[in-house]
Amino acid sequence: MRLILTYFLCLFSFPAHAGLFNAQSTTLDNGIEVVIIPNHRAPIVHHMLWYKAGSAQEINGHSGVAHFLEHLLFKGTNHPDRPLEAGEFSKRIRTMGGKDNAFTSKDYTAFYQTTSKEHLNTLMQMEADRIRHAMPPETHVLSERDVVIEERNQRTENNPQARFYEQMQATLFPNHPYGRPVIGWREEIRVMSHIDTKSFYDRFYHPNNALLIISGDITLENILPDIKRIYGAIPAGEIFPRHFPTLPAFEGETRITHSEQQVKQPLWMRGYRVPSLRQNKEHALALQVLESILDGGPTTRLYKKLVVEDKKAIEISLSYRSDSYDTSSLWMSAVPAEGIALPDLETDIDMLLTQLIKKGITDQELLDAKTRLKNAAIFARDSLSTPAHIIGRALTTGSTLQDVETWDLHIDAVTKDQIQSVSELYLNPKNRSTFNYITGFLLPEKEERNE
Repeated sequence: MRLILTYFLCLFSFPAHAGLFNAQSTTLDNGIEVVIIPNHRAPIVHHMLWYKAGSAQEINGHSGVAHFLEHLLFKGTNHPDRPLEAGEFSKRIRTMGGKDNAFTSKDYTAFYQTTSKEHLNTLMQMEADRIRHAMPPETHVLSERDVVIEERNQRTENNPQARFYEQMQATLFPNHPYGRPVIGWREEIRVMSHIDTKSFYDRFYHPNNALLIISGDITLENILPDIKRIYGAIPAGEIFPRHFPTLPAFEGETRITHSEQQVKQPLWMRGYRVPSLRQNKEHALALQVLESILDGGPTTRLYKKLVVEDKKAIEISLSYRSDSYDTSSLWMSAVPAEGIALPDLETDIDMLLTQLIKKGITDQELLDAKTRLKNAAIFARDSLSTPAHIIGRALTTGSTLQDVETWDLHIDAVTKDQIQSVSELYLNPKNRSTFNYITGFLLPEKEERNE
């Protein structure tokens, strides 16, 4: 996940007269958006269908439905001419020599396949059938619910750090859909029904709420007739605008402390509310560069100061997500070195942030950060799948293809003053008048936090 986020923040490094991916796009009469990313290195295609609906669109009390529905779309279709049995979709992809999968996030759900381009028409027909003809039997709904519960056990319930992050996320986003886990709360997963998933499917799975991205050995001109014939024939549906509640302000500093026997190393964590790219483009771009300055490798500020020089921590990281439709988040975490208490490590981190705000960054730091982002762009452009993922995340969270293709121009325009401004506005530990963050301490059992 960290690598993919880095790609998204770093890709746009090519001359102003050329787009990053030189992607081609159009919108069909039924509203489905189409993006083609030509890549002629091999006769292969990466096909993705994105829906602008994720866990944020779920009804309160029904968390996990979007992710559960993602599972169920592999359980067959009831198309009158081309029905598929449960599991047959993936089996056919493997027969083509390809692979497929899917993922759900807060703002989107995506299904993808990679195979040779000779199978693209068959693949598109199969995926198009899932838009309106996915109809898993109720018996499969019940058995797949057990699969999702086991997935949650493995990823969350058996991982104290994952459960702690889940609690932190819920606290950072109270009364907001971003505060619930994508996989769903365990108690609500247990009672999910066929009716719940069918309702979500009927509400959001329409071509005019979808984005088709194909990366590979094709062009829009050559493939568009087939896309129109296959995807363009699906009737549009009613679109429900995305609405988000206003986040309540924190009245004071919020701290969460948790300890249990499974925890082997103490962990300090802090989550900040910050704007997404859709909400504030200037601030989001500056935060992207700031992320690289503070946590872009072993020579950058956080790691160099606290791990290499002062030996106060053995791990430290900072991660900012700009690809949210609503308010985004920035997370810092650190594992202390042996003998270092978490409050002392927190003090050192806050001192480093205060110094950043007071003195700003150097010209060399700014240059190095932008160079790192541009170097990462080379690897992203060479990939078959990464450009499709980047564009998909951008377009489903409120950005445009033009934003993606010209990102390098905007990132090059970020200044030291802008970096210092967003640092003071969002990361200032001394700003007690307006809290926008929460802090967490995860400790081994019986270890007490000294203050």
